[in-house]
Amino acid sequence: MKSANAGFLREVGIIMRRNSPVAEDLVKKARSLCTASRLEHIMGVERLAVELSRLHGEDEEKASLAALGHDIFRDLPGGELLRLAALYDLEPCALELKQPVLLHGKVAASHIRVEYGIDGDIFESIYWHVSGYRSLSRLAKILMVADMGEETRQFTQADEIRKLAKGDLEKSFLNVIRLKIQWSLNSEKCLLPETVLAWNYCIGGADYVSD
Repeated sequence: MKSANAGFLREVGIIMRRNSPVAEDLVKKARSLCTASRLEHIMGVERLAVELSRLHGEDEEKASLAALGHDIFRDLPGGELLRLAALYDLEPCALELKQPVLLHGKVAASHIRVEYGIDGDIFESIYWHVSGYRSLSRLAKILMVADMGEETRQFTQADEIRKLAKGDLEKSFLNVIRLKIQWSLNSEKCLLPETVLAWNYCIGGADYVSD
């Protein structure tokens, strides 16, 4: 049943891409810029994002585009990400300057807006998928959940996130933010302030980090 469902969703994705020149172009860019494992991940995110969109009443084509575009620059060297950030007038924070890989979502969103005129919740979804943010759209939450829970992910929590999201998207999204925070703490890495904002907002606390 699992393989049959995955096969069906794979065919749906192919059909949707045939009807969308932008989606086809994004796939070409992913194949050119990403490693084989990254490309497999991107396709897995697309399958789950489309499935969750169908279950939760979101636009499936938007979910496909957001998924296909979210990691197209994930494998670029840090210097190139910083160059593109400057090109798109982004202002990296101190953490992003130190770890430019954190910019890949913002750079991808900016690129897609400039190249294809795509804005709105697709832009927001890609822009914030690395950190999360307060008061995100349903599409943005679907992308973050799919990014963490798609079927090629190897860690135990991915399966739990994927299964939960089919019935309770909000709780699954909260678990994604929780995992991001836990991983940062366990590995003694810095937390992006936007991730803290997302957590505070989700649990009904303050929607700010500090005064």
